[in-house]
Amino acid sequence: MAEGRKKEFIIHRKNEYYDRTQKLVPRMPVENNRVMQLENEVWQQIPKTRSAWVYPFIRKPSITGSNTYIIRSGRHLLVIDPGAITDQMEKVREILSKEVSDQNHRIILIAGHIHVDHMYFGLVDRQLRRIGRTIIAAEHWGAEQLEAGDAHWTGSDIVGLPQSPVHVALHLLTPEDKAAEIKKIVNIEGFGEIILNSHQVSTNGRTLYGQSMLLEDGDYITFWNTPGHSQESMSISIGTLLHVGDIPFATNPGIAGRAGWNKSDLLDSIYNIRDHLLTEDTICCPGHGRTFDYSGAMAMVSRMEKEISVMPDISEYNVKRLNLSLWHGLDLIDEAHRLFPIIAGRMMSLCFRLENIEMEQEAADICVLFSDEQVDQFLLDFNRFYEEFKAGKKIKPEVVHKALQVFEQIEKAFPAESLESVIDRSLLRRARRILSDFLSTIQGIIPDGKDEPVMLISMIHEVFAGEQSGVSDEELITIADDEEAYRQAIVKRIAHHPYAHHLPYHISTENYEVDEDAITILADRERLYDSFIALIEYLECINAKSLNITLTGEKNGIHMILTPVGPNLESELPLPGSTIREIAYAGGVVESVMEPGKEDIRIEFQKSANFDNSG
Repeated sequence: MAEGRKKEFIIHRKNEYYDRTQKLVPRMPVENNRVMQLENEVWQQIPKTRSAWVYPFIRKPSITGSNTYIIRSGRHLLVIDPGAITDQMEKVREILSKEVSDQNHRIILIAGHIHVDHMYFGLVDRQLRRIGRTIIAAEHWGAEQLEAGDAHWTGSDIVGLPQSPVHVALHLLTPEDKAAEIKKIVNIEGFGEIILNSHQVSTNGRTLYGQSMLLEDGDYITFWNTPGHSQESMSISIGTLLHVGDIPFATNPGIAGRAGWNKSDLLDSIYNIRDHLLTEDTICCPGHGRTFDYSGAMAMVSRMEKEISVMPDISEYNVKRLNLSLWHGLDLIDEAHRLFPIIAGRMMSLCFRLENIEMEQEAADICVLFSDEQVDQFLLDFNRFYEEFKAGKKIKPEVVHKALQVFEQIEKAFPAESLESVIDRSLLRRARRILSDFLSTIQGIIPDGKDEPVMLISMIHEVFAGEQSGVSDEELITIADDEEAYRQAIVKRIAHHPYAHHLPYHISTENYEVDEDAITILADRERLYDSFIALIEYLECINAKSLNITLTGEKNGIHMILTPVGPNLESELPLPGSTIREIAYAGGVVESVMEPGKEDIRIEFQKSANFDNSG
């Protein structure tokens, strides 16, 4: 900082100072000489620098905007990730305007990476150009994508924002920069001279490339090549500050798989950050949310290492996957609205029956296992969020992210293990799959159930019979002298009393020359069993009074035709999308659903290899 500027800051007390507006503000909090947090929207001197200051805009994590960090050193004003939030950009302009006294101030908009939630306003906001001499800086490959206006690599196609080509004056970490440790001087017309020093360090076969920029007061800001979240991702260090961008979130659903994401590169980058960039006084500045210290950074590295080790191969999260995730999420929210009231109703019924046989304590214990009110609130919150989306106030990625949050909240609130003794397993499996199936969709992985022979007609009979309790009369007699064991067995027997569906059904076959019980298909039996229960629930909802099931053998597989019978069928009620997907995951294909003039459901299954007896 120039001598005149230094005098404008007067140290007042040990941990406070006056800024140029004579407002008393705190320094960064220090504990045992370690910086613990950055104060939001306050200028703070950066430890271990000559005279560099930081002004952070720290936002709650979201997918539509990012944190912004303004670094001041002499006449240099560096804006790391300008973000994509209107009110935040207005504040950034305001801060920069106060700092710039003439056109000699040089503003550099730095892309930690080029995703639009971090850089959109830096790319399109022309007002910034009028504050001072302003250029954009980015890692070389990312700079090329910005100059090409590539909507895919910036992710603007996903959020529906326009992406125009933009000039990037300063290309960092070019192939030439990585080839050797060199010093180079870049002259930018109308901006001036920039001095860059390239260097690299290697450990265990991994090389970390860095490039330092000399600032006016003698401090350096260093850009580190840390790909993985995206191909052009950089970590940025100055003094004790280390900007790590979106690396801490790079394994999260909906983040993993974004354009440029690479699991191997990400693992190398977190190791390089751990081995070369973290020290005990480091304060990590993420792209979203609160800053964290060295211990938090080491915990982040450990967590991500474990998550990467078990991650499947994830396909690219593009517009197609976004749309699929959105509609699957909506289907599963709809399924949750149906499923959890059924579970709550089963529990109320069980408690009522126990109270009728004077087992009040057991009834009371069961009643407190699960309250559907909390789940109802989660789902209602999503409904309100979705209404905002339909009103144009939210975008598709936000809806997908909100659905994921809701499913995670439900998973935490739903005591599936505690309910295993009082709720049939099929219902619990369906509830548990809500999150896992949605995660698979976001990751671009179609759930692949077990491909095993299933005796189809036998399974259908089993579904209609309902789940058995597993507590026989003989067992009750055997444990009658043990009051506690006897009462537990009674609860289990009543709880798992077959919830037989009262829908009469008839099965017929066509084109078969073998015993119908030998008809086998290839499917995931557990998923198919559960999806067939969902089909029956649907048929009951449309007022079916009975059901005809026809199985026909064709060259291309086995066809199941479900024909509901009843005088007042509500065929306009659509078959739930979640049920259609569950059947597909089980190994079937829904070929047609209920519609006027064709009031049946047709499903095709693949024949088992040991069954090929169609006529």
